[in-house]
Amino acid sequence: EYMGVVGHVMPPKHKPATQATSAILSFLQWISVSGVVFVLFFNSINGDFVFDDVEAVVNNPDVLQTSALSSLLSNDFWGFPMSNALSHKSYRPLTVLTLRICHHMTGLSPQLYHFWNIALHSINSVLVFRLCRDLLPLSGTLSNVPDIASITALLFATHPIHVEAVASIVGRAELLSGTFFLLALRCYLKTLSKPLTTSRTIFWISVSAALSFLAMLSKEQGITAMGVNVLLEVVTYLMHRHTTNQFTQPFFRIFLLILLTVPMLMFRVYVMQGPPPAFAR
Repeated sequence: EYMGVVGHVMPPKHKPATQATSAILSFLQWISVSGVVFVLFFNSINGDFVFDDVEAVVNNPDVLQTSALSSLLSNDFWGFPMSNALSHKSYRPLTVLTLRICHHMTGLSPQLYHFWNIALHSINSVLVFRLCRDLLPLSGTLSNVPDIASITALLFATHPIHVEAVASIVGRAELLSGTFFLLALRCYLKTLSKPLTTSRTIFWISVSAALSFLAMLSKEQGITAMGVNVLLEVVTYLMHRHTTNQFTQPFFRIFLLILLTVPMLMFRVYVMQGPPPAFAR
């Protein structure tokens, strides 16, 4: 560090300015990541309903508002009752609700549906940036954290594997589930980043579980956020097991995760209302 006059250390007078600069830099990075997403995917804004979009939106009474709003709680993603033998058992009421809102606002004009998908992917890319900022300090990798997070977020935003989910309207399920999934991980990381009281630990784990539940209601795989939380717990404990800090109580947090996951699994089995779907060619 720079030393002032001999024998005198310059006081950190500009710390607030440094914090403000860091906040501005982070904001600009968020804007950059979001901008890249919109530049890459905006050409899909005028795409029509194709393939599964037709069944999920155009022919879906739950989206077309020809069924009661309460039917979203008993029907699958395609508008069939979960108890119906033809049901795929894909229970995604939150995703269907967002599609229903789009139809209420613009009917079957596809622009808003596509815009919503692009916006969700933009939000998810920023959440990946923030998640990296949260994760790297836990691993002890403190140097160039903003740059690493930015590169990771840009790779996530531009990777071709996301094209189908963003460009096809039916991909709303993956995008919405991903949003809640990433938020669930960020909330759980709050229990690992610094020592917390028992009540605050229970609070953040409960919030993470609630977000995992919303991810599951967007697409079934969203419940795996709880499993990733356990993985984060185990990896973090192994990295810090030789130190005396907040990582010395992992079993309590894992117990809470299991305790909250079991009713979620029971609910998912309950709403299936029968055996798994039998797919035919």
